[in-house]
Amino acid sequence: MPITPIEMARVSRQRPTRELINHKYLYKLAEWRMAWIETARPKQLTPIGDWDNWALVSGRGFGKTRVGAEESAYVAARNRKWRIAVVAPTQNDCRAICFEGESGLLNIIPEYFIADYNRSQLELRLINGSLLAGKSAEKPDRLRGPEWH
Repeated sequence: MPITPIEMARVSRQRPTRELINHKYLYKLAEWRMAWIETARPKQLTPIGDWDNWALVSGRGFGKTRVGAEESAYVAARNRKWRIAVVAPTQNDCRAICFEGESGLLNIIPEYFIADYNRSQLELRLINGSLLAGKSAEKPDRLRGPEWH
């Protein structure tokens, strides 16, 4: 059930309840998603349909890093306790581009959703318990073990 900005202002003065917290979370999630939809080019948005996976094949400067960050972070924020692997050619690339870069996760996820960032382990935990973990493609066997979504 959607909540309007006027309703949010009215209930924000009330004692926090689980329902109010859920409304605030969903409201902020919708705000974040709408901001991306308004700035993205049409070809940067997820294709219409029920997709588990889709590929973005394009040249330099298209915004692949931004698309990957927006989509993976949004899916993590929408689903409680999910584990998502963020894979780059090297560990340094993963940190410098995928997590801390201009279009990286730390720059596109609103602070409200971030619970913790462990720079040395490349783990970004969201307040809903989801984990975005940076991994290097140099050692693909390290992706074995945990179940990734």
